[in-house]
Amino acid sequence: MGGDADVAGGLAGLAVAVVGTWWILAYRGPLRALGVLLVLAAPAGVIALYTSEGLWGPALVAVALWGAALGCRPARGRSRDRPAPGGGGVPHRRRWPPPGR
Repeated sequence: MGGDADVAGGLAGLAVAVVGTWWILAYRGPLRALGVLLVLAAPAGVIALYTSEGLWGPALVAVALWGAALGCRPARGRSRDRPAPGGGGVPHRRRWPPPGR
């Protein structure tokens, strides 16, 4: 393949990963599982495409960026049952318009 096809393959992989991310955030059940599969398979497919074309430099950069993105995900240590630090029990309910206006 040529340079334009490699760029198109990378952009297609990016588009598939974005669609997978949307499905993870927007749906539950089988579509969410399919979204996870797309998010994991799309970068792997792009890396396989680049390495099959002998583009080891962009493939290594893609792996490094993928690892950095995974390292930036939020920690899952906090339980949902425990309130946030510094927070109270019932959240403040703001009334609009303010009374007296």
